[in-house]
Amino acid sequence: MARVFVEQSACDGCGACVAVCSFDAISVEHGHAIVDAAECTGCSACLGECPAGAISQEEEMFVRPGWERPAHGFWVLAETVDGSVTGATLELLTIARRLCDDPVNDVCAVLVGEENASLAELLGVRRG
Repeated sequence: MARVFVEQSACDGCGACVAVCSFDAISVEHGHAIVDAAECTGCSACLGECPAGAISQEEEMFVRPGWERPAHGFWVLAETVDGSVTGATLELLTIARRLCDDPVNDVCAVLVGEENASLAELLGVRRG
């Protein structure tokens, strides 16, 4: 998952990032943007909105304590709206595939709803 960082010395506190954050993960305090890591999903909507270029994103590989390798497999709840997979779902699947770049790990998408067979094919999901 990608984590968003704000370079405080470059941030002018304009709030453009706050306006585009759908998760209310960014606020402006004392004239600078602050990212709430607990609320940030790493969707990157804010990256292109900062006129000062103060926002960057760094990929993180999550490793469970005591493990020498990343966690095995990722599950993504595939959200659909009006019969189409949402952009957030596609982004999460892309990130999961990147994190599971070896044959030991699997990416699993849970498609909820009726008539999702064509969506499963679109996502490259094995049906089972």
